[in-house]
This record gives sequence, C-alpha cells and structure tokens, in this order.
Amino acid sequence: MALLDATLALIQAEYKKPEVTWRSAPINAKELAFLERECTKNVEFDPQGWRKEMFQRYKRGGRMEVRECDYGRVIVLYHNDDQTVPWGLWGRILRLYGVNACIYFLAHPALRQFPKGTIRINNVSASYPIGPIHINGGYNYPCNAKEVMIYRAEDATRVLLHELQHANCLDSTPEQRGILSHGKRENHNHDTDALEAETEAWAELLYAGVLSQGKRSVFLQLVQEQAAWFIEQNEQVKQHMKTPTQFPYRYTIAKEAVWRRWGIRDLAAKPSSKALQASHSLRLAAHTSGAASPQHSLRLTPPPSAALKRIFGVRPDSTIL
Repeated sequence: MALLDATLALIQAEYKKPEVTWRSAPINAKELAFLERECTKNVEFDPQGWRKEMFQRYKRGGRMEVRECDYGRVIVLYHNDDQTVPWGLWGRILRLYGVNACIYFLAHPALRQFPKGTIRINNVSASYPIGPIHINGGYNYPCNAKEVMIYRAEDATRVLLHELQHANCLDSTPEQRGILSHGKRENHNHDTDALEAETEAWAELLYAGVLSQGKRSVFLQLVQEQAAWFIEQNEQVKQHMKTPTQFPYRYTIAKEAVWRRWGIRDLAAKPSSKALQASHSLRLAAHTSGAASPQHSLRLTPPPSAALKRIFGVRPDSTIL
C-alpha cells in the first residue's frame, strides 16, 4: 500500500547513511535553567512530580549525560547506571527530522500500567479511570524543537518521535483533519483529540519503520504487531472509560481510528504465521515487568524483542527502546 511504501522508502533512505556521530558536551547555563524551571512546575500531566524527583536526584549527585551531534543535543538525567540510550537510533531519528533539536530526557523508571481497583459512580461500580499518571511521558512547546521534554524511560523512543512531530510543526491542520464544518470550528477538546490522535498514529508507524532498519519484511511484521497490540489494548482501555471520548481516547481509540482510516489497522486481522505468533509470545515473555501484555500495560508500542534490543545496543531489561 502507498502509505507503507512511502514510509519504508523514507526509512530505507536514512539507513543508507552512516550512523550519526555523537560527541560528549557540557550542559550550558541556559539549558540548566530551563531544566530546573520545567522540573519545578506543577502540571496536571505529571501529578506525581517525577520531573522534580529526577532533578533533585541529579542535584544530589545523580548521573547526567549530555551528547550533541549535527542534528541536536540530548541531555539525559539517568535514574540508575544500568540505563542506556540507543544513541545510534536516536541520532537517525533526529536526522530524519532535519532540525537542530534539544531533547531533555529524564529517565524515570515508572511503567505505564492500567490502574487497579474500582470506584463507585451513582452507586455503580466502575473500573478506575485512566489518567496522565498511567500513560503520559513527554511534552513540548508547539513548533519549538529546542525544548522537548521526555520524563519517563519506558517507551521513550516512541515518545521522541511523537514530540518531534509537534516540535517540527508537522501536526495536520484542522482543515486537513476535517475539523472545520460549515466554516465553524468544533470544540477545542475535539480539535486536540484529533491532533494528538494523528500525531500518535504517525509516531507508531515511524517507530515500526526505524526499528525495521528499512527491511521490508521486518517493517510489515512490526506494523502488524503494532496494530494487534493496540487493538487488544484498546478493548481494555474501554473498560476504564465512562464516555466514548474520555481520556485517554486521543492516544488510544482515536489513534486506532486513524490507522483504520489509513487502511493499515486491519493488517492485524490477517492470519498470522506461526513465526509471527511465536515472535509475539517471546517478545512479551522477555519484558522484565512480567505484566507487559496489552491487558496490563499502557505502553503504546509492543515491548521490543531481545533481538531488537541487541541490534540497538540496549540492555535486555531496558524499557527505553
């Protein structure tokens, strides 16, 4: 299909190039001031204060690493010495977007997991609602590639892609998404949901692409696994939603609808080979949390296989890839 072919061609062109060269660098005063300011803000998407926790850990002697390349800088605050950034892959991702970005990566270890327990609404028991604490992990300022913040280790590579879409003004316009009707804009929440759904759909497609290294068979398998993952995950998400568009609709149900509109969502419905089924089973078994199934995890991409982790140079127990 044309969309998959175009995406694969983009990735293949990137992987014909040598890896990006990274250099160690110091953090400058402006970056440190921004980091401290952002980490001490109270914001609704980080109710636990993980950014503040990571910055305080750094001030107490926690490890910071700063690297730069021709396409940007990455400032990392590690939670522990076992964490590793897949530098080769992140360099390729920055080069794909072609701007001089600055990424602040606070590698907090909190996993994305469904909330447990129930609440009572009008004397009826309901699953506990999903909030930002269960799923969010990054943000940026629109069209500003110099201030991209990722504050959770798990699924950080997919978050990097998502935030770079925003940072580089690649979000589709309301008109392109069909939000304008009879010259009148629909409500802001609908607009934001549509924007985020489209951005997340692109991030997950590009994630499959960069992990495939431009190999067609691997790319198609990863796209199929991605669709299968969120289809099953979204059935569980619906159990936690009181209304059809309740949070996290934009990252889950609405994202699935974008893949359906693109004609690639139903790839997961095609009969899987035994090899694909075995690959999916091994992938889940290899994840260290023991709960990395779409019924338990709110990670938006399937946990990468041990083979992929070796290829991109991260530890078997790493969640960053």
